Amino acid sequence: MNQISALPNPLEILFQEYNQGRIESVGFRSFTLHAGESNSYRTLKSALIVPVSGRAIFSFEHEPFIAKRGLFLHGCPDKTLTISALGEQDFHYINMYYENDRPLLFSHKLKNPEQTFSILEQILKLHPDADIRSQYQQEKLTEEFFAQIFADFQPEETYNESQIMNILLDFIAEHYAEPLTLDALAEQVNEKAGHVSYLFYKYKNIRPIDYLINYRVRIATELLRSGDYTVTQAAHEVGYRDACYFSRIYKKRMGFPPTRILP
Repeated sequence: MNQISALPNPLEILFQEYNQGRIESVGFRSFTLHAGESNSYRTLKSALIVPVSGRAIFSFEHEPFIAKRGLFLHGCPDKTLTISALGEQDFHYINMYYENDRPLLFSHKLKNPEQTFSILEQILKLHPDADIRSQYQQEKLTEEFFAQIFADFQPEETYNESQIMNILLDFIAEHYAEPLTLDALAEQVNEKAGHVSYLFYKYKNIRPIDYLINYRVRIATELLRSGDYTVTQAAHEVGYRDACYFSRIYKKRMGFPPTRILP
């Protein structure tokens, strides 16, 4: 007798892509389609699509999906997409775009719709190009958004790891100028140092020390661009007492010396 193998779960495939660092947001956008209107275009990126209000049909080259509050859709690039608003209510939705060529098309229920909407509203209010703290806040909220998307798939593991990462990232944001070590980070979340390294690789694809250095360099860049700090002063502000050592680290990370940033 021939056995029919189970079809792969597209959400599980997406979760594996996320764990392997292949899903990284390149932006969030909010859209409104007025009642009775349709829009058609060729997709360029993969997207997580979260309907906020109203109803619509998303048709990816004649493969239709109902879009309504409480669901999210996943779209992929290089497809002709037609969106048609249903009923007499405007259709409002939010997209998170990322670069990935895997042809996944599916819809799935949100486990905590209201919490997901709250996270998305906070993200849309941010201006990540404004300063390092806004960029960090968006990174943190984006991780929370992913935790909501994958809440039905290993929900306890996803939630707990996401919470641990948020604590670690908050701690670095508050104490980046201090002589932080891997052991000090591990103490903050009562975890082993090896597990903290694993979480940074899993969620950020980077070592904790490299994340810390990158964070310091980004803060120093903003200080230097302000025109209110010398290289030595900026180095001290981000935790380096030796300005020459700081300059070497800066050039290694940025490809040019910090003096180039000075106005």
